[in-house]
Amino acid sequence: MSNSSLSCRNYTLFTNHSAVVHDNAHFATYVTVSSLACLFTIVVYLLLISLTFRRRFSLSGPRFLLAHQFLAEMLMVGVHWPLLLLQLLLARHGIFTSNTFCRHFYFFYEINMMAAIWGLCALSFNRFIAIVYPHLYPRFTRQRFLRAQILAFWILGIAVHLPFYLRTNGFVAEPPWTLCNYARQGSLMFDLAATLRVHLPLALAGVMHVVVLWQVAASRRHANRTTADAAALPPASGAYRKRVQLAKMLFANWIVHCVCFSTLPMLKSVLPLWMLQQTMTLPWLRGLLYSGYLSTPVLFYAMNRECREAFNSVLMCKPLPNAKPRASMSYALSRKEAPGTAISRSDAA
Repeated sequence: MSNSSLSCRNYTLFTNHSAVVHDNAHFATYVTVSSLACLFTIVVYLLLISLTFRRRFSLSGPRFLLAHQFLAEMLMVGVHWPLLLLQLLLARHGIFTSNTFCRHFYFFYEINMMAAIWGLCALSFNRFIAIVYPHLYPRFTRQRFLRAQILAFWILGIAVHLPFYLRTNGFVAEPPWTLCNYARQGSLMFDLAATLRVHLPLALAGVMHVVVLWQVAASRRHANRTTADAAALPPASGAYRKRVQLAKMLFANWIVHCVCFSTLPMLKSVLPLWMLQQTMTLPWLRGLLYSGYLSTPVLFYAMNRECREAFNSVLMCKPLPNAKPRASMSYALSRKEAPGTAISRSDAA
């Protein structure tokens, strides 16, 4: 019996001909909302990428990592998300996805997802060095080191998921919507892959964010205690303020990623029977998963004035605002600075 016939049979037995399957209103709402969110996100990602490469010194500091992060997450919402919606539409019309399609699609999907999450961890590490160990920061902004980081993420993704890809039944199409998934969930190899793909990078990023925020708070307390002697302490540099702003945006983005990426596996483990009964639950939870990628451009727009100005200029059909020249750093470099406020000439963020 073919995979399509098995999927169709499992689909019928799974749903038990329930009326939920034929709830066209819910399905149309899901597809419409997902498609509009996908198009909006792609536009904003293209804007963020153009801004990243527009500035002078755009490939120094965290901008190189930001460009990779935007590209990786744009692939998730620009390639993998439309394919997911296509799967749902085909299943809706009785054309079920085969295991062969899932074998190829899910392999590249998981590699892309792993590179995106580890890229977020790399950005957290970049802010950690910039704020906690600013004098060591130039060593971690060299092009060779940054490129090696990014290449390592993609190679790691291939190595982790290659065993599943080589198995003919490693990735399968699950009923009722024939969405691609792992064949043996709960196995040791599955748990190891999930840890390396999601849990470990998010945990490392969380620890580094906590240390960075603690360092920023300590620097502010030190500055408040020395306000009586203003001449002994120069004001915080513009580069340091940008570092702190980017760290805050990445911390907010990390929180959203944790919520979006942990909800689906948690419900599948805690409430499996409830998810089996609610046939529209899985697509909406998949939408929550992709909300983690939607959060990146939304947070950059909400927390970055330059991004808002550029986006508004595009909407008004005006040219993008020119980049402002870098402020002189000679004064800050020549004076003794508060802990965490030291800046380097190679940091343009």
